[in-house]
Amino acid sequence: LLTDGDNNAGRVAPDYATELASSVGAKIYSVQIGDEEEAEVLEGFGPFGQPIYGRRSFPTNPELLERIATKTGGEYFVATDAKKLRDSFHNILDQLEQTRFEASVAHHEDLFTLFLLPGVVLIGLDALLRSLLMRRFP
Repeated sequence: LLTDGDNNAGRVAPDYATELASSVGAKIYSVQIGDEEEAEVLEGFGPFGQPIYGRRSFPTNPELLERIATKTGGEYFVATDAKKLRDSFHNILDQLEQTRFEASVAHHEDLFTLFLLPGVVLIGLDALLRSLLMRRFP
C-alpha cells in the first residue's frame, strides 16, 4: 500500500478493509510517502507554458498505516526520499513468499503430410484417368 496515509477517497473505511484482508490471510505492507513537511508541487503553467510550483503541506497518518501493517502481518515503512522508497520496496520484495512454477512446453507435430500425399496421388490419378480413359468428346 503506497500512500500518504490519509484516507481521503473511497467508500470503504481503512479499518474495515484491514479486517477483510486479515480474514483472508493477505499481508499488507504499507509505505508512507513523504512526511508533514512542505513539499514543492506543480500548481499549473504560466502564460508561456513554464511550470509554476508552490509549496504545500499534506497531512499524513502514520498511526493508521502502522495499524494496517500490524493487523495483517505486514510491515510499515516510511519513504521520505527516493532512496528510502527503493529500500522499502527491496525489503518488501525480500519478504514476499516465492512460488516456483514448472514450465511446460507443448510439442506440436504437424499431421497434414499424412493427408497431403494421398491427396496429391488422387489428383494425379484423376488427371491421368481423364486424359486416357474417361475422355470427353464434344
